[in-house]
Amino acid sequence: MRSYAVTDVGRVRKNNEDSLLQSDMHRLYAVADGMGGHNAGEVASLIAVETLYLYEMTTGINGVDNFKEAFAEANRNILQTSMQERSTYGMGTTLTAVKIIGEYALYGHIGDSRLYFLNDRLCYQLSEDHSLVWEHFRAGILTKEECRFHPQKNIITKALGQFEDVDLDLGVIKLRRDGLFLLCSDGLTDMLSEAAIKSIVKAHYRSPERILEVLHREALSAGGVDNISFLMLVFDAEDGAKA
Repeated sequence: MRSYAVTDVGRVRKNNEDSLLQSDMHRLYAVADGMGGHNAGEVASLIAVETLYLYEMTTGINGVDNFKEAFAEANRNILQTSMQERSTYGMGTTLTAVKIIGEYALYGHIGDSRLYFLNDRLCYQLSEDHSLVWEHFRAGILTKEECRFHPQKNIITKALGQFEDVDLDLGVIKLRRDGLFLLCSDGLTDMLSEAAIKSIVKAHYRSPERILEVLHREALSAGGVDNISFLMLVFDAEDGAKA
């Protein structure tokens, strides 16, 4: 398995509130998109990925229950810091994470960052956004494209650091050797449609480095109005089990 990562402040923001976790040794990966005044979003997203990594180091993530516990611990750490440091009060973050165990990928998710499975034919969103516009999408009121441009697209319904209880999504998927995982903040998906992402992956499917380069360049060219962060996990033939 090979992993690739990009994080960029974008063309508008002055600071990067996204944090990435890329641990090939532990096969643990995550993207977090922070929110809050001043630099509080940076603090929240960093706490989230650091807590996840420390949990892996001390306890180990070997099942979805561990993911639930790790997310809960990250939530507690964010809330505690928010209460202790006035400048970070009310901060929060999304967190989308993948842990590879044998022939399976475990994932945990809260917020509107995303996890996709892609190959040269498919573009399938594994995560569901926890946002107001996504609720409208599920109800058939908005299309995905309409969600991208809706004035209320930044209203998040779930995130770490908001409540004492964490209501995250958990899942398990069998690995396929004919595809890749893409974890990304909304700085990528607000700039590029799923059709555009799928087209880029299809055009450069045999060159992950080129996919990374083109996704990054096109997101910036589309405006780069938010921080842009994403991770790609690519499985060689001997790594993934064919589904």
